[in-house]
Amino acid sequence: MEDLFGYNRGNFFYDQKMRIEREYQEQDMRIKQFLLYREDVRDLSELTVKKMDSYLLITLLEIGGCLDMLMHGVLHIGERENDLDPPTWLLWLYVISLAEAFVYLFLSAWLAIHASVSAHSFSVRLLTQFVRLPIASKDQMNAASAVATEYEGYGVDMLRVPMWQKQAARLATTDDASESLASQDSAVAGLALAQQANPAAALKHVRLYRDLQNNWQAHDAYARACLALGTYKMIHALAYYTIGLLVIELRAPWAGLGCALVLPMLAWLLIRLDLYFASYMYVIGALLLMTGPLFALLAATMRFLPGPFKSAHQFLVPVIFAMHAVLIVCIGFVARAEKTSESRGAALPTRFRSVLYLDVFGWMTSPEEPEVAVVPAAGRETGRSVDSSDICREMPSHLREALSEECNGLGAQLLLEFRGWEVTDLRQLPNLCTRLGQLQQEFVRLRRDFAALVREGFASDGSGVCEGEEEGGSWIGEALPPSAQAGSSSACSGGRLSSEECAVVWLRLEWHLAPPAQGSISWYVQPGTSERFSNNPEGPGVFVSDLDGVTDRVDQLRERIDALATAAREARSMRGSRGSRFSRVRRGLVALSGAPSLVRSRERPVPAVSAAAGAVNQPLSSPLLDSVVDEAPASQAQETRFGGRESVDVGAVAAGDATWSYSETAAQTFHPRRDDRRESRRPPGQVPWRIFLNVSGMLVSVWVVGVAWYAITPLSMLVGTGGKKPEPGPDWDKVEATSLRATLQGELGGSGRRVLSGDSWPARPVPVRPVGMVCHAQQGGRLLVAERFAVYEIDLGFWLDNNNDNNDSNNKKKKNNNDNNNNDNNNNNDNNNNNAVHGLGGGQVPTSHLQQSAEVHECLAHEPQFHSEGLAAISLECSDPGSCWLLLLGSRGAEVLRCPLGPGQSSRPRLVRLDGGPSFAGFRAIMAAPPQQHGGSSQKLATGGHRWWGVPKGGSCAAPVQLRVQFGSRPIASAQKFSSWGRQHEEVVELYLTGEVDWAESEAGRRTLRMADSSLRQAAKHAVVQAGAEAHALQGIGRQSFLGLSDGGLDSEGPQMLHTWTALPDGRFRHAAAWGLPEGRSWTAGCSAHGHFWALGGTDGAMGPELWSFDLPEPLVTLG
Repeated sequence: MEDLFGYNRGNFFYDQKMRIEREYQEQDMRIKQFLLYREDVRDLSELTVKKMDSYLLITLLEIGGCLDMLMHGVLHIGERENDLDPPTWLLWLYVISLAEAFVYLFLSAWLAIHASVSAHSFSVRLLTQFVRLPIASKDQMNAASAVATEYEGYGVDMLRVPMWQKQAARLATTDDASESLASQDSAVAGLALAQQANPAAALKHVRLYRDLQNNWQAHDAYARACLALGTYKMIHALAYYTIGLLVIELRAPWAGLGCALVLPMLAWLLIRLDLYFASYMYVIGALLLMTGPLFALLAATMRFLPGPFKSAHQFLVPVIFAMHAVLIVCIGFVARAEKTSESRGAALPTRFRSVLYLDVFGWMTSPEEPEVAVVPAAGRETGRSVDSSDICREMPSHLREALSEECNGLGAQLLLEFRGWEVTDLRQLPNLCTRLGQLQQEFVRLRRDFAALVREGFASDGSGVCEGEEEGGSWIGEALPPSAQAGSSSACSGGRLSSEECAVVWLRLEWHLAPPAQGSISWYVQPGTSERFSNNPEGPGVFVSDLDGVTDRVDQLRERIDALATAAREARSMRGSRGSRFSRVRRGLVALSGAPSLVRSRERPVPAVSAAAGAVNQPLSSPLLDSVVDEAPASQAQETRFGGRESVDVGAVAAGDATWSYSETAAQTFHPRRDDRRESRRPPGQVPWRIFLNVSGMLVSVWVVGVAWYAITPLSMLVGTGGKKPEPGPDWDKVEATSLRATLQGELGGSGRRVLSGDSWPARPVPVRPVGMVCHAQQGGRLLVAERFAVYEIDLGFWLDNNNDNNDSNNKKKKNNNDNNNNDNNNNNDNNNNNAVHGLGGGQVPTSHLQQSAEVHECLAHEPQFHSEGLAAISLECSDPGSCWLLLLGSRGAEVLRCPLGPGQSSRPRLVRLDGGPSFAGFRAIMAAPPQQHGGSSQKLATGGHRWWGVPKGGSCAAPVQLRVQFGSRPIASAQKFSSWGRQHEEVVELYLTGEVDWAESEAGRRTLRMADSSLRQAAKHAVVQAGAEAHALQGIGRQSFLGLSDGGLDSEGPQMLHTWTALPDGRFRHAAAWGLPEGRSWTAGCSAHGHFWALGGTDGAMGPELWSFDLPEPLVTLG
């Protein structure tokens, strides 16, 4: 007896230990499964957060590049070449393209920030309020444990002999039957999903995350789209900058052509990486990207062509602007929002490959997939006309069909099983009868929910509901058992079943032994014949049904119907009226079923929680936690083995305090929306597309304005004057001039000699292009030539000495020769002159006499900022013998650097800043000359007694006004323009600046000379040159005259002119004479000294300009 008692007692404790370990192991596996779910949420959120971090890094770098180009990438168009019609259209193309890039990049950064913050915030809310770890309640812990006193209630079983109940144990063993049941269940009910369906996509936390993703999915997609578009436009801006720099400034069109081809090609390659569409679309994209820069290069090059081609570029400019407007429209078309089967209300640019990377579950279908029409439920109130195709597009078709097929299989199987249980008399098994009644009621509710989905067209009953067929002939249309419809357990009394159904269904009944006995006895019943077996029946088509399997199949059916119902509610909210959509948000996710575990109160929504989620903020010892956990029924998710297929179950909470309950609505939005709020009228997934559309429309309007603006000039050229005869202009041959005009008018070409060849300049990638040249008798034979960033010095002493010796010898020969020899000498002189003009003789300066000026370089080193901006003009100011100052005009035309020249100069460089108010545009040329007598009095200035004259930049595109400037106390004189035969002419007027300059008081060497904006008076008006020929390279000749070189060159019509202005007794200057320079070269600078006029003429292909010397007529030399 003692051995039997000890044996049974040991078995009892061993069994309890194994049961507790099994329960703990199951709990650990459930926790690990829930940890996997939480890791899913984190991985899904990191998919957006980390990607947005990468986007932000690239976007900010490109925004910095745009700002740097906008601030420092300045195109000095028309400044150095003194162009009357600078290509401002190229600046427009460059700046607007840069602005477009900045707008798209800034929008990309903003969308990326919103997407990153939103994804992280919603994932945190999802983790803290929905996907919680399943913590066991106190009742569950007590049920899993055991105490030793339980063994005392076993009675005589404490002395049980083990072998006596072996037969009963053998009868109770049902392992083989269970295995057979499981395999048959899988075969009949089709528990496994179809191969094309993803089981993870049906999990509740994944479906909820897909719903929450509407708050940032579109922002994520359009952040990438805007980043790509901003990069394309930045490449365009860089292409236009290189065209302006290489073609307009440096005159290197072939280098510009290379950049115009390579940079758009880079943008096209990026498009091939970012987008996917048909091959012909790639060709169209390449044409749109390359047409603008190539046409701009062609228009910029045509400006330097001779004849009518020079003005033909004006017809290309509107075309370039129109191409950019078309490009923006095409970009909007490519990046347009497209609804996919899983967009869930988010408008996504699915043409971008990176957008498809958001679809980790493969729920997005192709935008070209044909839509399936559905028939909406009759009498359904939507508040507007409903597009029935919206429903079948919300969930992927393959997933919806797989879930519907599983529901039909499970429903038909359960219907057959319940009919078998209805005809069996179960009154002697009250516990089993009660459990069967509860399952029947749940099955009735599930049939009603699925029937509602079928009527809406979101599910199929196996007969093609999406095509509009009515229900019938399926498990939801057949009659329900009367007892199941009544919702009672009276069906246990028995019924009738057809012989066909009885042939396949067997029922497994179980009787649990009363304590202290352990185990249970099972047997099998055939419903129709009441035939009974103790062993598992075998045979073809035999299916064994037990309540455990029915419970599992009901749970599986509930899961799939819940998944379809959630997708259907989302579809209704997308296509329903505004009130119904946001009333759903206020109510939360309301299930179609009327089960207590899924219903929420409308007056006071208290969403369900798991046992642990209700008191997450309280310690474990809190009495409130004990009350909530103890009184709450056990969560079904914790009762299901290993957590089932859901992260948590939505069950009701017994505690009525909403403080300790979470809300699924709170997990979907951070702010409750009301119907009267404006933000409630548009889903968050539609906002990025609307903003992108508005920005693109604004940019298109900018380009359209450019088309209209630059189309005026070519249209006016085509239309002409409209038949109106223009007023006659002045006759240039009869313009009143001084008595010197007749003697000074002539040509300088006959006396020209080439002093320095174009290949004598230092070798460099870009040819030397001078901006000015100065010379003076006090500087001896030194001549200074300025280019953009340097000043070169040419020593002409050797050439002047040789030339003077030749002249003296020629004069002696002329005096001694007889009249008979005069013809021979004249012929020799003519031959020498002709050879000199054509570069065949005359003697040239050695290359060693050309070098960069050390004095000027040291002066520029004192003002590095001024030096980095470049030079626009140069002039000399000489007073005392050997005391000269070099005046360097900055590229902006508002600063003059005064550099001392000569060994006797000990002064520091001085920087003068000119400020003329908002209308002052700066100067493009400057000149210093001795003061002039006005009424017998000389104007003594603090600049050393010299006047500074300047040619200001034109404020009008038609005819910039040429001014001469004098520092003094007299007011400013304004200039007027007059038109003749449709051409604008310039005038010479006096412009006086107020303010004195005292170099002794200016220690820092910086003074600002301000122009007076008041007290304007009209000065002398005298036409100088016609439109397109502006005077530059000014230089004074003595106190009475100054020279000016008109613009022109290889592309100009007629020769370039050297003009002379002479002072009148009343202090005014008038045009005296003009000389034509030899054609075939572009004369860019000139000066006069030692009885010669020195000019720089450029030719194509040389490293720099040629230096020529022309003899001045004796009367002009006398003026100096």
